Amino acid sequence: MRMSKNLFLVNYENPELRIAEVRNSRLHDLDVERFAGDLGSIYMAAISNVLSGMEATFVDIGQKKNGLLHFRDIHWFPTDQSRSKANVKIENLKVNQPLMVQIARPGVGNKGPRLTTRISLPGRFIVLVFPSESVGVSRKIESEAERHRLRHLIEKIRPFDCGLIVRTEAEGISSEAIENDLQNLLAQLQNLKVLSKTVTPPSCLHKDLGILGKLVRDRLSLDTEAIYIDDETQFQFCSEMMKNFIPELLPRLQLYSEKRPIFESFNVNKDYQKIFSDTVTLPHGGSLIIEETEALTVIDVNTSRFTGKDRVAETILQTNLEAVVEASTQIRLRNIGGVIVIDFIDMERTKDRVQVLDALEATLKLDRVKTHIVQLSPSGLVEITRRREGLTLERSMYELCSTCSGSGRLKTAETVSIDIRRRLRALIKAPEQTISILTHPEVAASLLGYQTEFISQLENETSGRFVVRVDETMHRESVLIDSFAPDAPFDENVIERCTIGTHDQLYPPHAPEYAVWQNLLVKLPNIFPISEGASHANEIVVLEIIHIGRWFATARIVRGLTNPQN
Repeated sequence: MRMSKNLFLVNYENPELRIAEVRNSRLHDLDVERFAGDLGSIYMAAISNVLSGMEATFVDIGQKKNGLLHFRDIHWFPTDQSRSKANVKIENLKVNQPLMVQIARPGVGNKGPRLTTRISLPGRFIVLVFPSESVGVSRKIESEAERHRLRHLIEKIRPFDCGLIVRTEAEGISSEAIENDLQNLLAQLQNLKVLSKTVTPPSCLHKDLGILGKLVRDRLSLDTEAIYIDDETQFQFCSEMMKNFIPELLPRLQLYSEKRPIFESFNVNKDYQKIFSDTVTLPHGGSLIIEETEALTVIDVNTSRFTGKDRVAETILQTNLEAVVEASTQIRLRNIGGVIVIDFIDMERTKDRVQVLDALEATLKLDRVKTHIVQLSPSGLVEITRRREGLTLERSMYELCSTCSGSGRLKTAETVSIDIRRRLRALIKAPEQTISILTHPEVAASLLGYQTEFISQLENETSGRFVVRVDETMHRESVLIDSFAPDAPFDENVIERCTIGTHDQLYPPHAPEYAVWQNLLVKLPNIFPISEGASHANEIVVLEIIHIGRWFATARIVRGLTNPQN
């Protein structure tokens, strides 16, 4: 397929949504979302604990982890008509005191989200901040005349107690369009204030847009040549968003309907696979070693197989310059935040160190996330701080291996099952084609989905038929896929009995729906006790298998539980 210079690819495989930005035929940026993130969401919350010594409070927003609200981030209370912080002291804050908060930074690991009472509402051209009296213009708008025009405009239209920030997209936009954007944001703010007085904390007042909505609102511009989406529902959502925010780009929105996966069609799968490797090769044989830790991420630059044709200093400089481009790309694609240390190869010449640092500053300007560079040291170390925006891609798609105590990685069952469904879509060549899948029971349970919605959707969309079988001895990331003869049988009625312990071999572990018998998942009856600490945890249960289907077997309990199903 012909490549455009600047386009977006949207791939949806329930529940995962991936958005790839492609520039000059290379993967430039990537967003992955399995459930809409919380960054920017607004809650009516209640203080659960006050820590005077830390000048902070923990706030209940209705999630598993309470949010952290520093005293310096408390700017107003809904009951404070003056909206003045002058009389608010940390010792006067009370448990259960209601307040409106916004998530300023998502929770990471065991930490809850970081909160603020200063509400930011982004529009297409401006951001409304309440309470605030400041104004600002995006630094990416370089024309001094345009900056002066925009600043003068927002100073004139700024509402009382509200600050305004001009976004990059406002460059060259008329005053009327910016004022209309402001009126929409003020209406949103008024609705939030009214709603905050009617709900009982903790309650969600506003969910920020998911990554597809943010793509339309924040990133699409007239420079975008095309947007390809491979799912009808997401296509319709994006179309409606574009009608509101940027209708002139609607002709460039395309529904991708080919059988071949969209990332493969546009030749970005190779770049995508690099994201999950510890070692990334450079064009002339050098390499990067990337290691993420809880505190920081380290990127080590090596010459590896690159020996160069000139002097050693020139070889080192060329390797470091190539490392600048690739390291900046990997930081964006992997969503690495916090402290990042790049260990460049030592450079003796001052001019070489300056050249590498200038190149690094230039490439990091392409990053949508705020970054700051600390001066390059004589030994080649440079420290970068990058704002965290949720989990890195590695931490969201991999988990630590319990077998090797964290020294290796293992894909989650959900990640493996999503990969399998993508492969199955590409394998179906004709209606009613039948394919068998043999995999680990936990992966099989995730492949089917809760109440089998994922496998049902896959069969409906591909017109294929899938037979799912399991092997508990298989590695979780392993799968065997085979085609059946068109007339191969897959359903039969049987009467067999299997014995299990209610605590043994149930899948998925967090909310078991299935047991395992021979090479089959067995659907557990509705009365089966699956909650943690069930009183039947050590009781032996006998199930009677009554039917074998393509996806699982069905059974009834004949012995082992109170009021068994007869």
